[in-house]
Amino acid sequence: VAEPIDPETQTTIRFNADYFPSQKFTARVSTSYYTQDSSPVSRGGQGTFFSTALLVEPFIDLTQKDDDGDYEVYPDGFEIQNANISNILYSYNNIEYVRNSQRIVGGVDLRYQFADFLSAQFTQSMDKRWYYSSTYYPKGYKTPQPSASLNDGNYAVSQSRNNYSVTSAQVNFNETFGYFNVGLVGKYLYEFRRDDGFNANGQNLTTPGIYDLGITQQEQRGMGSYVRDQVTKNFFISADVDYFDKIIVNGLIRWDGSSLFGIDARWQNFWRGSVAYRITEDFTIPGFDELKA
Repeated sequence: VAEPIDPETQTTIRFNADYFPSQKFTARVSTSYYTQDSSPVSRGGQGTFFSTALLVEPFIDLTQKDDDGDYEVYPDGFEIQNANISNILYSYNNIEYVRNSQRIVGGVDLRYQFADFLSAQFTQSMDKRWYYSSTYYPKGYKTPQPSASLNDGNYAVSQSRNNYSVTSAQVNFNETFGYFNVGLVGKYLYEFRRDDGFNANGQNLTTPGIYDLGITQQEQRGMGSYVRDQVTKNFFISADVDYFDKIIVNGLIRWDGSSLFGIDARWQNFWRGSVAYRITEDFTIPGFDELKA
């Protein structure tokens, strides 16, 4: 870890539980929580620590200090390289970064067997994420070329949240009636997603060491925000019927809706059907174990 760069820290907590109170009912729960305080160092991307360090000639000492004990903005030899970059250690020693992300993932699976031929299942899952970042350039920050947005200080913050959940309920029916085997499935699926966030920044700090947009020049402030919701609903019924396990009929009807489309095109119906005959159940054909038509 380079001296002026804080190491990354990660914490993960997991919990899983299964509950079987009877042969008919089962319940499963799984959750995990994850949090990370990230370093701004990245192995890829223009302007990151590693990419900038790779541009510096090997004879240049990036650890060279000035009379105040800070890293030199332009260590000896930078004038020979003649590149529009500054000492990356100076940047990371003076810029203050906060990068925090959190995530919670959880799921519930409930199943109940009403009878040998009838069962139901309910599942719920969710995935929530939070991300916060702030970047603080102190007043007097030095850059290779004069910068109106950085030299007098700059403070920027952003936050985003992502929430995704899926709910489903399903009923299964399987029974034999004489020579017919019948399987029916009815299912409801609901998906919800919300993304929201904001960002704000300001320039020209009036009071050093205070992390608030109120100390930036009013005319140099900017901010924005967004909220996006997306909902999807699905209903479907499927049927499988076979006669003597050799004539098979399958069908499906779906009713799907999505908020991504306009009101007139939001809901659509879909269906499919098929019939198959397992020829090899009635006829022995050399070289064929299974043949359908």
